[in-house]
Amino acid sequence: MLKPENNAGGQSHTHSGKRVSCDGGGGALGHPKIWLTFGEDGTVTCPYCSNDFASDVSSNFASHTS
Repeated sequence: MLKPENNAGGQSHTHSGKRVSCDGGGGALGHPKIWLTFGEDGTVTCPYCSNDFASDVSSNFASHTS
């Protein structure tokens, strides 16, 4: 599940897994749904809406990147 956090540059979310999808969250006013892959640091930023995503440290993926 995505968990919103406060972030001035966009929304920030944590997610368990290697990939996350983003559609801007605005329904018809959002952007095309894209799939993003977490980088080596466990984060990724959507190029459309600047939402930030971080891998949940309790996930299996996080243990593979350490």
